[in-house]
Amino acid sequence: MKKKILLWVALLMSSSAFAQNYNNWAIGVKVGEPVGLNIRKYFDSGRKNFDVNFGTYGFLWGATRSHNNKPYYKSQTGLMVQGIFHWNNQIGSAERFQIYYGFGGQINSRKRVPPVSNNVPERHISLGGVADAGMEYSLPNNNLSIFAELGIYAEIAPKPLFIHVPGSIGVRLNLIN
Repeated sequence: MKKKILLWVALLMSSSAFAQNYNNWAIGVKVGEPVGLNIRKYFDSGRKNFDVNFGTYGFLWGATRSHNNKPYYKSQTGLMVQGIFHWNNQIGSAERFQIYYGFGGQINSRKRVPPVSNNVPERHISLGGVADAGMEYSLPNNNLSIFAELGIYAEIAPKPLFIHVPGSIGVRLNLIN
C-alpha cells in the first residue's frame, strides 16, 4: 500500500513538468479529519483544482460513532481516500488569500459493529459524497500556503445518510514549474 501511494505521488509530481500554470501542483499535510497527505492539481490558471487526500477516518473527532443511538463504528480509526473538485476565488488584490468550495467522493475502510449480538467489530468499506469549503493563505516570499477547511460527508453505502463533519488545517508546498 505504501509503495502504491509513493508511486502515485512520484507520478503526479513528475507530470508537473508538462503543466503551464504557475502553481500547477501542491503537496501538503492535513491535521484534523482527515489526518494525512494532500495532493492538489490546479487548472484554469488556478481558478479550479482537484484535491486527492489520503489519511485517517475517525482519528481526531472520535472513533466511536452511533447511528440511531446504537454503536456503528467502534473505537477504530480507519483509512480513507478522498477526491474533491474545487472552485477558487481570490479575496482582495494581493492574490495571497483565497476561498474555495467543492464536492467529490470518499472511500473509507474501518471496523464497524455488526448488527448481530456478538458485538465483535468486522472490517467495513464505505462510500459517500463529500462537500467542503476552505480558506488558503499563501505566505509571502516562499511557496508555502496554510489552509483551513470544513465540510460534510454523507455515506451512501452501506449506511445511507450516515453523516460526518470533517474539518482540518494544514500546510501545502506549491510546486513551481
